[in-house]
Amino acid sequence: MASDDEFTGEDHRRTVVRETVDLAISGEPEMEVRAAREIRRLTKTSARYRRLFAEAGVIETLVRMLALPMDGSKEAALLALLNLAVKDE
Repeated sequence: MASDDEFTGEDHRRTVVRETVDLAISGEPEMEVRAAREIRRLTKTSARYRRLFAEAGVIETLVRMLALPMDGSKEAALLALLNLAVKDE
């Protein structure tokens, strides 16, 4: 049986994902880049975060960011997408 701590951890992850996705779709380029960098960081080693971000529909937003003219947007979006594409073995 799962402990209360596990549920709390999952709730925390869902909150982090929701807040980060909100930044990614904010319409403010600087916030979108910040969100992409955070997605990259969170998904680098966590299969749970990869799953939660994919379920949240952030992939389309990151693909859209590849076309933004702002410095750093392409790199941040691409690196986040690459982390999301990692298959867990």
